[in-house]
Amino acid sequence: VRIEVGYGLESDLTDSESGQIIRQYANPNFKVNNWPAGTEATVNGIIDYLGSKPFQARVEARAEEKKRQEEVQARINAEFAVALKYVFLVVLASAVLFGPPAVLLYRRHRRNEFKDLIKNSIDTGRESIATIRGKYLLAVARLEQLAKEITPDEYGAASNKLTVLPGKISKTEGDLNIIAVDQEDTLSALEGRYYALRDILNNLVQLSPGEIINGIESRIHERKKAEKKSKELFEAIPKRVVVVREKALVDEAQITQAEQKLGEAESQSRVDSPNWLTIYALLVVVDRLLNLPRHSLSNDNHRRLNYSTHPDSPYSGFSSYDSGSSNSSFGGFGGGSSGGGGASGDF
Repeated sequence: VRIEVGYGLESDLTDSESGQIIRQYANPNFKVNNWPAGTEATVNGIIDYLGSKPFQARVEARAEEKKRQEEVQARINAEFAVALKYVFLVVLASAVLFGPPAVLLYRRHRRNEFKDLIKNSIDTGRESIATIRGKYLLAVARLEQLAKEITPDEYGAASNKLTVLPGKISKTEGDLNIIAVDQEDTLSALEGRYYALRDILNNLVQLSPGEIINGIESRIHERKKAEKKSKELFEAIPKRVVVVREKALVDEAQITQAEQKLGEAESQSRVDSPNWLTIYALLVVVDRLLNLPRHSLSNDNHRRLNYSTHPDSPYSGFSSYDSGSSNSSFGGFGGGSSGGGGASGDF
């Protein structure tokens, strides 16, 4: 059901008002098939809604109401513009009066903040320099104590680092003193001094003699651990060779290759200063050869066995050799993709 309004009369009877009349008058009668009563009630509803005013009178009344609303809106807009102008003037006056003092206060606060940071950084730098100098002689003495446990190349590298350390510290101290006596207190100058001090403090961290000694001691610890594990393997691997050969657990070619590597490791262990990291790496290669299943060299899909899980192993628990439980430089030799090679290089 729809009330069709003629062209130009839409303002008299809108779609919303037409729908309301239909719901109120037409629908109740049409639902019970009372078409004449529904039609009459709808027409009467339209007449009641429009009232007795002629069309032209209704048009003029609407135009008058629209004009009145426009005048009210124009007055509101004018009042808002005046208020906005006053607010703008107040804000502008406040910025002119209070802006410069606020900026000055902020910059003063930032300068004081940077001055405190600079003072603390200088104090920290001087304390660090004093600490490094206090540990320097101890580090030199400790290096001499460790000289017999490291290679000549390692001793020379560490000695060179300690030798040049006093010169670096003196230069750093000079840079620190230059910044300390600088009296320029502009905000940009203070900020530059602070960031320069941060660089100096970062450099001081890298100049610690203790780090040099710690690197050497770490290498010694790794070698001793590799030596201990290697000696255990020298005792265990021959037994493993007998078992895998009797049980035919791996190819004979692999066993032969493992025996050659074992002999090479034994030869290196008999020299005056054996490189236990390299020896340990060779023994790990032997371990892998003795644990690869038959024909695994031509079939990469076979699962690798190990000492700890092999049912015929006379000594379980030696397959990992702590290769995954430590952060040492030789820990990666156990089960690694390369399986060998010594660990060397600067610490």
